[in-house]
Amino acid sequence: MLISNAKSVYQKIKENAKSSNFFPMKGRVVPELHKEGITLYRDVIATPWKIIHQVGTDTVYIMAIIDSRQSVEEVLLKKIIKINTT
Repeated sequence: MLISNAKSVYQKIKENAKSSNFFPMKGRVVPELHKEGITLYRDVIATPWKIIHQVGTDTVYIMAIIDSRQSVEEVLLKKIIKINTT
């Protein structure tokens, strides 16, 4: 069940990224990060997923995919804490 759900989510995100209306720079700066002065990352919504990405010279780097029904700030804080404790 979880694997088929994960595959479904992956396909939805992949289709969104391949669509003709996906322009990485058109995505907004992630508001939760912008409040902290971090403007390197943008987000695109593929309901209910928030895809946080960074635009390189010729590549888009997917940094995180977060369920937008959760507190994005809390999810990001947990990730930062995890990184700093390993």
